[in-house]
Amino acid sequence: MSISNLFSSLNLNPEEQRVCALLQKQRQCTSVELISKAKVSNPAAIIEGINQQLIAIQSPWCILCSATRSVGRQSAAPVGYYRLLKKII
Repeated sequence: MSISNLFSSLNLNPEEQRVCALLQKQRQCTSVELISKAKVSNPAAIIEGINQQLIAIQSPWCILCSATRSVGRQSAAPVGYYRLLKKII
């Protein structure tokens, strides 16, 4: 099953759909990109919701979140890095 068919088979809300579309296009993005391009307010929660659905259908795909870190000295919000990947089983 292709990744686009997989995501279309999930019961995603509009925010989750926008995040999936962006990740399908770029494969990797930051929380800043998700907030600005996908117009979501809580990227970590959206990613968690998508991953829970992927786990429930035993999909080989997942969205990996790398360690968050602050960008620059004056940045108040940490930046998360998200990558769409296929698990090696």
